[in-house]
Amino acid sequence: MAETEEGMDFLANLKGGFGLIESTRERLKAERRAGLTPKQRAKKGPPKKQVNFRATAETRALIKAMSKHLDTDDTSVITQAIHAFAESLPGFRGKK
Repeated sequence: MAETEEGMDFLANLKGGFGLIESTRERLKAERRAGLTPKQRAKKGPPKKQVNFRATAETRALIKAMSKHLDTDDTSVITQAIHAFAESLPGFRGKK
């Protein structure tokens, strides 16, 4: 029998043949970007963060009614409400 096990020559040929990790990361990033639609590629800005909270049935109904009245989505209603509330607080200086 030979001194090396079967397949060991094959593994020896692969050593160092995969390239640098930076090249692999760049290639994966390019492949991910290539899979996006033009609208997704055009999107600018940091990703949004999801915030979860509990609401009573009355609060949920009020949010839905306001979003229907303003012809917008629930997130916009809540965002507008939070900004209006922050502006109404005397002396409040939050992040804008």
